[in-house]
Amino acid sequence: MFCVIIGIIVVTGFDTIHTYHVAIVGFLAAGMVFTTSSVNSLIYWSNGSKEAAAAGFILMSMVSIVWIFHFGSQPSASHRQTLDSFALHKDRAPSRNSRHMTQSYARPETTHSANLPPQMYNANQLAGFETSSPVTGYPGGALGANK
Repeated sequence: MFCVIIGIIVVTGFDTIHTYHVAIVGFLAAGMVFTTSSVNSLIYWSNGSKEAAAAGFILMSMVSIVWIFHFGSQPSASHRQTLDSFALHKDRAPSRNSRHMTQSYARPETTHSANLPPQMYNANQLAGFETSSPVTGYPGGALGANK
């Protein structure tokens, strides 16, 4: 559990929790098995130091359970947002108002005029994706173009 605690400090310090959260949960689960086994072997002794060690292992098991729920859940979970609200660097899920990428493509609306041919896109709709040269990326020019 000492190595798990050091690992959590390092992962949190380098802000790589999203990368290593599955490994952290696995190590915490293994550590919880060891701490609960230690409690079982130490609690039945009449020696005060062994009973105190068993009490410490009980507390460590409780902290391990809280960490498993924290690191094993998504950032959008309500209990994780509550705990993360106390942090300086907020770990929040994307808001529902933000635009997300989709696989479908919706063609922007075009305006039709009696005198002008329909204009498919203007510079605002393209937002910097317009090309200034007729380079197509195909060897020999555009497909179907005569040389």
